[in-house]
Amino acid sequence: MRAVFSNRLRMSRFVDTVDDNSVIDQDNKARAERLATKLARLKHVAVTIEEETRDHIPMLDDVDDSHERTFAALSSGHKRLIGLMRSNRKNRRVCCYTFLMVLMLMIALYLWLARGS
Repeated sequence: MRAVFSNRLRMSRFVDTVDDNSVIDQDNKARAERLATKLARLKHVAVTIEEETRDHIPMLDDVDDSHERTFAALSSGHKRLIGLMRSNRKNRRVCCYTFLMVLMLMIALYLWLARGS
């Protein structure tokens, strides 16, 4: 009788071990699937970032080129203005009157817009 009981005990332990292993295997499979899902999402995000980067590089290059062109135009205009100021007294007067005219125009425009709003 004792031998039968010990055999049953061994069998129940074996069955418990097998059940434990199957539960662990199922848990591992579920976790592996969740990990695969998260990895697929991460891959999609990485691909999207790469596509956006490719799309934005030409736009940034265009902005850089336009900035350089604007800077070149402003510096050449500044050089011409300095040349006018240094040339002679008549050109200085013309430059001064032009500056005052532009300043008055800006003040008039400001006052006109201030009344409108």
